[in-house]
Amino acid sequence: MLKFECFLIFRQKLMVAALLFCMLICAIALWNGWLKTQTIHEEIRRAISTESHRHQQQITKFGRGAEAGETAYYVYHTVYNTPGQWSFISLGNRSYSPHVQRVRLLGLQSQLYDGESHNPEYAVAGHFDFAFVVIFMLPLICIALAHDLCTIERSQNRLTLLKSLTTSLNALWIRRLLLRWLIASASILLPLTACIVMLQLPLTNFVKISLAVLAYGLFWIFLSGLLSLRRNQPSTSANATLCLVLWLLIVIVIPSTANVLINKTSPIISGSEIALEHRKKVHDAWDLSKEQTFDTFFKAHPEWKDTSKVTTRFHWKWYYAFQHVADLAIDNALQQRHAALLQRDERSRLLGILVPSVALQYWMDDISDNNLQNLLAFRAKVSNYHTELRYYFYPYLFNEHPFHQKDFKAMPRFKQ
Repeated sequence: MLKFECFLIFRQKLMVAALLFCMLICAIALWNGWLKTQTIHEEIRRAISTESHRHQQQITKFGRGAEAGETAYYVYHTVYNTPGQWSFISLGNRSYSPHVQRVRLLGLQSQLYDGESHNPEYAVAGHFDFAFVVIFMLPLICIALAHDLCTIERSQNRLTLLKSLTTSLNALWIRRLLLRWLIASASILLPLTACIVMLQLPLTNFVKISLAVLAYGLFWIFLSGLLSLRRNQPSTSANATLCLVLWLLIVIVIPSTANVLINKTSPIISGSEIALEHRKKVHDAWDLSKEQTFDTFFKAHPEWKDTSKVTTRFHWKWYYAFQHVADLAIDNALQQRHAALLQRDERSRLLGILVPSVALQYWMDDISDNNLQNLLAFRAKVSNYHTELRYYFYPYLFNEHPFHQKDFKAMPRFKQ
């Protein structure tokens, strides 16, 4: 019976073309995701190489007893967020946030959030990656295979014959649905399997992704099949239309509407506002008295309060002190932003309990290590590295020690 069922499915040229098209699109999406991650790797390698070459030149210029403040001002340090092995599956935030940045000893937050802005329309469209193909195309293949499971039998007067050939008609429907489920899932998993074999990736995440794809496909196959098995079914075209309406609601309308509502109920301070506020604090510091700046700075770093006072119009330690004071001034806003981002993420994940497309997207982002947690962890690493740089330079700045080649070479380096 199932062999005959396969014959009926694959004799439909349009269905075979749809399955082959899905496999092709899936392969292209995997290739596109892999190329994107390879481009990121290459940009990181090039940035590190350029920094190493630039530092060799700067050692000659700043490594001969120069002022540490001048060195800290002109020397940039490359920070980067390296993609994981599976980042090509779901690009997540890779297209929204910069993966390579350069920071100096100046206030961190304006440097960190300068590159965050992105086109909101592009963000809504999403990424053309494996997760996109699974979420949007797999349901369509399932609908095409299962929307007419029973309606076509009834319309062509074969339903009575089927009832006479089987002891359990429900068991027959289930077997037919499972066969279609395997065919639909294979159109997605075969290109993925070929990709995993070519790239020689470990099987652990492959199994997790495969199970997620199978579960997602099972939901859509049974949804389409159950609609077809209703009593007093409409025509095949009407059933297909209903399935497509549900696809539109579950995959596009509900997630988009929920995203708008979540964003309105959990407002955040944008990165550009953080950067702008930080710049204002830095600019205002030029008009404040040095005593006021140092009083705030020494509360955070009392170990330097007994060093010599600044009596000149400009001094590097005063300059870097008010840069850090600007960071401290916007720390509360930064914490509120992080809390709001995590709240949005948590609410969206709760939505995934009811909406399978949302759950699958977060599952893919987690496996590919391109989720919000990865972005916040990267920024935390950059912040820790910037703190390490500050603590390295402060003894030279506050004790007014010159900066030599050995000091330049001993500067902390960012490590992922």
